[in-house]
Amino acid sequence: MPFLKRRIGIESLQILIGHVNANAKNQTERLKIPTGNGALTGALSEHTNQSHLVVVSAPFWIFGRKTSTRPSEGHQHQRQRWPGSAGVHSGNQERNSVHAKEDDPVWPLSKSTKRLRHLGSQQLSMPFRTLWVSLAAALMLQACATLGEGGASRLGLIQQRQTLRCGVSGKIPGFSFLSSDGDYSGLDIDLCRAFAAAFIGDADAIEFRQLTAPERFTALRTGEIDLLSRNTTFNLSRDAAGGNGVSFAPVVFHDGQGLMVKNARGIRRIDDLNGETICVGSGTTTEQNLNDAFEARGIAYTPIKYQDLNQVVAGYLQGRCAAMTSDRSQLAAARSGFADPKQHQILEAVLSKEPLAPLSAGGDQRLGDAMRWVVYALITAEELGITKANVGDWLDKANKQTELTRLRRFLGVDGDLGLKLGLEADFVVKTIAAIGNYGEIYNRHLGPDSAVPIPRGINQLYRDGGAMTAPPFQ
Repeated sequence: MPFLKRRIGIESLQILIGHVNANAKNQTERLKIPTGNGALTGALSEHTNQSHLVVVSAPFWIFGRKTSTRPSEGHQHQRQRWPGSAGVHSGNQERNSVHAKEDDPVWPLSKSTKRLRHLGSQQLSMPFRTLWVSLAAALMLQACATLGEGGASRLGLIQQRQTLRCGVSGKIPGFSFLSSDGDYSGLDIDLCRAFAAAFIGDADAIEFRQLTAPERFTALRTGEIDLLSRNTTFNLSRDAAGGNGVSFAPVVFHDGQGLMVKNARGIRRIDDLNGETICVGSGTTTEQNLNDAFEARGIAYTPIKYQDLNQVVAGYLQGRCAAMTSDRSQLAAARSGFADPKQHQILEAVLSKEPLAPLSAGGDQRLGDAMRWVVYALITAEELGITKANVGDWLDKANKQTELTRLRRFLGVDGDLGLKLGLEADFVVKTIAAIGNYGEIYNRHLGPDSAVPIPRGINQLYRDGGAMTAPPFQ
């Protein structure tokens, strides 16, 4: 900042520091920095380089060669409160929340600032001028800019805490389900464990946070969770900076929205639902997809909206609607828990593409990169035939045969690929040893012998006709 090169006197400088994307109420601390150019710029540089959010509210005296009259001492800034995080608006549709803006924080003037403003030109004569400077916006931009530019990120906070806070659903068998004995299981859950194994070397060092669809992005934005692994569709509105502004990892399950009906109703095609009621979850893309598909076909219907999948299922089973709609994987998961699953059918019509992927807050390239390459590691391991059971044998082979350069890079024997991600060199070995490869995860929760069997289809490896593939580890 060029203006800092001039002589600056600062009265009662107080700075509030909070970690970017962390819960402001829990993470902020108060810090006083001694007056003086070196102390000010040095402290600001240190904290912004660590991805801290720095807010400064102080009068700056900028003048020429003469010395201006200063106001009396002893006036201290009152402690300023950090504005609370945005609350969850239950029932809001997600497409509305995409464009919602949180209220800008209002920072009250301290007594000394008010007094200085009142003094103004009464005590200062030309060429002496009083300049009121608020560095909040500039320093927030500088702090945020350090994310992804070599500065610290949420990844460092996770590693320092030695615990991963993962947002999940907890209510979808096969993907994310909390059993009666308190254990979580499912594809989304195993992805959380894979991230924990890669980031901190312990697949069990996780705090799971159950979130509804309307809550999930707020929890990510306020820092309640580190990342989200909750059957979330990768689309433009969520990915773009003008929307939710999140950062998606690679797709881990290619899905599509469908409709489920009771056989007894005699509904066999989507056109048979003309004039009927349909149970649908709010706060997701599901409602919009339903409207788009039915409007395009000229089918009239009445939506019955619920907050989460369990409520949608309950309404459907109680006969409040003729059909329920969700991702086809969720429909299959729900049907598996019915008293008589054979009395319900999923129609052939697919209303939309639903590529599901884990995600983190936008702007944090280090965490985003780490998540991305952990998912790619799971896919690459399956391509190479490396499993949870034999990863040790593959590592021994890589150590003994120096000509296996690709394998040695992948397992961290050679090179510094892990270090480039802010992870240990052997993060792939730790991840596969704890969780297995992508195919193992899929078969464990969605395979033919699982409680929620879903044909792998497009989720097969690319070489087998599917869409799952990974860039090279080079």
